[in-house]
Amino acid sequence: MVQQLAAYCARDIRVADVSAAEDSASQRAVLMEKPDIVVGTPSRILNHLQQDSLTLRDSLELLVVDEADLLFSFGFEEELKSLLCHLPRIYQAFLMSATFNEDVQALKELVLHNPVTLKLQESQLPGP
Repeated sequence: MVQQLAAYCARDIRVADVSAAEDSASQRAVLMEKPDIVVGTPSRILNHLQQDSLTLRDSLELLVVDEADLLFSFGFEEELKSLLCHLPRIYQAFLMSATFNEDVQALKELVLHNPVTLKLQESQLPGP
């Protein structure tokens, strides 16, 4: 979706998707171009951080964690904890989740500082 949105401003915004099962070498080449947005699973991002093909400490401004309620159940808890040491001291983070369960609460405590929670009621959600 990010790539589709960025297509209208491709000269200004470069997107790298490292979530696919491509080999790391081809993804490394894309990351060397210093994209503005990197999309990936926690394990893929961590893999690139450990291989030094991606650095976040000096460049990360915004961290978006989508499907936060599913990350721990998909087995990404250890990767997420390992990722934290690669993040800068100051960054803005967003956790997106359809539900607010114990896993989201734990992730919130790991990733967010001084969080604000927005809860939409069913009547506030947009139509199809």
